[in-house]
Order: sequence, then C-alpha cells, then structure tokens
Amino acid sequence: MVDVFDRWCLFCDFEVHAPGEGAPQPLLDDYVDPLIAMAEAGTAKRVFENENRVTRIAGARRVTLPDGAPAIAMLITLGDRRGADPAFIHFDEGLTRDAEKLDGEVKGVGAHCVVSLVQDPQAVGRYRMFLEETRGIGRTPVTRLFGSVLTTIAEDRGERYVNQRTGRQNKFRPIVEVHPRRSREMAAALDEGSFLPVDLFDTSAVPAFDENPEYEVRRHVLTVKVKPAPGRTYRQAVSDLAATARDNGYDRMRVSWRLPGQQRGGTSEMSTDLADLGTALFAHRELVHIEHGLTECAGSLSDEFVEAMMAEFV
Repeated sequence: MVDVFDRWCLFCDFEVHAPGEGAPQPLLDDYVDPLIAMAEAGTAKRVFENENRVTRIAGARRVTLPDGAPAIAMLITLGDRRGADPAFIHFDEGLTRDAEKLDGEVKGVGAHCVVSLVQDPQAVGRYRMFLEETRGIGRTPVTRLFGSVLTTIAEDRGERYVNQRTGRQNKFRPIVEVHPRRSREMAAALDEGSFLPVDLFDTSAVPAFDENPEYEVRRHVLTVKVKPAPGRTYRQAVSDLAATARDNGYDRMRVSWRLPGQQRGGTSEMSTDLADLGTALFAHRELVHIEHGLTECAGSLSDEFVEAMMAEFV
C-alpha cells in the first residue's frame, strides 16, 4: 500500500546516446524546453499493451539542485484500463465503498522524478536521475516513454545525420537507457559481508489484539533465515522469499547486513509487491519524507516533494 508521507526513491543513470555511427552526441538540455511544451500540451505520452496502458509526462519544469546544477523535475503517470478500481474502507466499522469513475477514466498511479542536466564527467551522455518508486512505473516503461518523447522532438525538428557506412541521411532518434545505480553498501555486503535473517511485516488486523483498546499493534513480524541452495544466489533466494511473503499477506520486508570489522550494519526495506524486487533490494534507494502527503496519483508536480528529492542530490 502506498504511504502518504514517505516514498522510496531510486537513484538511476539516465543515458542519452547517438542513434548510430557518425551521429552527433545529443545533449539532454537541448530537449528540455520542447519536452516541457509537450507535457503542457498533453502530448508527451506513450500508449502500449494493445492500448490498455498509457504513460505520460504530466508535468515538467526546470529546477536548480542544491549545488547549483540545472535539472528538470517531472511527474510521470500511468493509466491502466485493466487496473482494479480503488475502494475505501471505514476504519472503525469495516464497511467498504467503491469509488466511481467517470467516462474515460482508468486506474492511475504517479511518480515524481528529477534528472540532473549536467553530464557525468566520466561517462558521455550519462545523467543522474532520482525516480519515485511506483509499481508499474519502473525502468522499462520510463525508458520507453522518454525514448518516444525525445524521438518525437527530434522528428519535429527534422534532425538528421549522415550514416558513415551508407552515406545516406538518416533520421536522428536519440537512444535512451535508464539503469538503477547499485548500492555500494549492498555490493560490499555481497562481496565480503554477512546477511542477517530477513524480517517480513504484516500490517493486516489480528482481532484478538487489534480490537483490544489497551493494545496498539504496529506491525506483525516474521523472521526468516535465508540460506541459498547450491547453485543459487542470495538475490534469487530473497526474491523468491518476497513472492512467498506477498502471497501470504506480508506486504513489506527488511534485509539487514553487516560488514567485517563494523559493529553496525545496513538495512534495506521495501514493499514485497514491487515488480522488480531485485532492483529495489540491490539499488541505491532513499526514503523521502514530506509533511503534507501525496495521493497515489498526483495531479501536478508537488513542490514539497520535488524539494525533498533534490535535497538527496549531495
């Protein structure tokens, strides 16, 4: 279940490359203003899966990171015709109420992201990206959405280049790739550290405890020791554990590790319903907190959330 005040966000490498040999290296900043204009016009979108899903850049604007570097903040949304309708439940009485949709509306979720416009000095075409972790708006949908939008911009501007092999004029279509950045601590733990038992959390009600006014139950915890079978990796074993946990009512899990010579270790906590839990577990993630909260699918960029995300660019 999506939290109102706290959202996990994932650091990624946002890469933009030339489409072929002889093509000039594109600069992301050159595409920002047309992208913002497309977002404002409602045309920065991609329809896929037999027209059952649509991703779009619903809002975008230029921002400045704490170190003075230029960046772009965006709100990405996903509309899904096959997504289950939302419902509400009365906290005390347990009665449920379905939310009625208007004609043309579908189930929606949203994710904020911030992309630095300064290239990585060690890698041409690579930019730092911070993406809100939302089920359905992962690496692949985001990559294809930006690839589609940047290609549209290039085509509208009539951008072409000469293919050095054929000598012909080809359309310029920027190649976009998004890759999660690996957690350095987790990488070190895999190489030389040790992992502690995994904690699974279940937030569903237990009448004997939850209905007693003298008790206040926060989370129910199940601790599992993970020992990968021969030929299996720790990542594979934990990913399978997450699937088993999800199917049995455990909605969150926490993995803890300890490095040699260190008394205190590290932890990584995530939802068990993430589409790519392996990415969430081993990537560099930060929990971003805001005071006023967010809906599951924001209608516009949240200034407070964008500011909180940019504060992590240190």
